[in-house]
Amino acid sequence: MLVFQNFYNDNNMSFGKKKKSGKRAYTKEERVIRREIKDAAKHHGWLDVYTGLQFTKINPPTIEHIVPYSLRNTHLYGKKFQLNGLDNLFPAGAWGNNKRADERLAVTILKQPNILDRLLIEMEKYEKYKCPLIDGKDWVKRIKSTILRELEGICCDLSTCKISFIKNIR
Repeated sequence: MLVFQNFYNDNNMSFGKKKKSGKRAYTKEERVIRREIKDAAKHHGWLDVYTGLQFTKINPPTIEHIVPYSLRNTHLYGKKFQLNGLDNLFPAGAWGNNKRADERLAVTILKQPNILDRLLIEMEKYEKYKCPLIDGKDWVKRIKSTILRELEGICCDLSTCKISFIKNIR
């Protein structure tokens, strides 16, 4: 049984306003970081955490938000949290990304616990990545922090996954 906490709204946060076309508008820096993550995923042969398949030109990565974009106004993270920043992004395949849609990460993990295991394995690879924009160790530290808050913030019966995750996260 899931127990949801009350989330607060912080209208001072900036999440990239939508253009008139309905598509998300990203800053130049956000677009560059997104492209860098996608290119690294293909170049280094990282795996999709949802399917376990390697990223290639045929199976290209998309960018997954740990905290879904649709929940940008219901968060627990404070003013420094960037929805489109490294705190919240990792590569994922289009199928898993679309299937998850706006579902909370904890709910997805309850349905498919192997996603958490794959994500932990892939984060070890992300840690080794370094470029002028992305320091892999810092990126993973930020992702782990967001995932922990997401798991703690949504429900309190994730004991099996959460205990396993906390052991491996530090």
